[in-house]
Amino acid sequence: MRAYIGKLLENERTPKNQTKVVDSAQELPPNNVLNNEFKDDWRKLAKNIANIMGWEYEEDEKETNFSVVLKANDGSRTFINASSENDVSLSAKDKDGNEKIPDMEVFTELVKKAQKENKSISFGDIRDPEFKARLLIASMHAKPPVKTIGAPEINDEFLSSVEPKTSQLLKTLQNKEKTQNNKNNNLENNGNNQTNSILPKITSHFEKPYENLNV
Repeated sequence: MRAYIGKLLENERTPKNQTKVVDSAQELPPNNVLNNEFKDDWRKLAKNIANIMGWEYEEDEKETNFSVVLKANDGSRTFINASSENDVSLSAKDKDGNEKIPDMEVFTELVKKAQKENKSISFGDIRDPEFKARLLIASMHAKPPVKTIGAPEINDEFLSSVEPKTSQLLKTLQNKEKTQNNKNNNLENNGNNQTNSILPKITSHFEKPYENLNV
């Protein structure tokens, strides 16, 4: 019986080639790590985000999980929690304590980490469509794009559920991706494997994602 339970728990763990992302509505899987070495890479990620954004870094080192709060000058806070090298939760609150979606830079740096580790991005049980959209944008915009698992389909229904700027950016990326795929197919047909990236640039702050786009 004990062996069966152990096998069941093992099957529930996120595969090592994936980074599974959830929001505040979903609990992280239990921490079964025997040491704290897994925290090192998450700490590096969080400190890098703090440096980029000019945020204060505050880690709770007594927690079994990796747990950090990044505090902005405007009073808003971003929370990064991880129970293993593959399982992470992202969330944020404004200065009044109301939940909000983390800044785009948080998703961008998370995807860069996964890309560096040759991992795909796995969408956990994420409640907010805007959260899903920003994670998908970061994954699609990476060079090369990062493989996703369980990502939402970019259709009219999904696009109507997110912010207008987010919707427009997703459509732009989708169109660019289709164009790139067509170019790749043509190059393969011509016996040429050289490709050029045509994805648009995203600024660090999500409030102004279009200043470098020709939509």
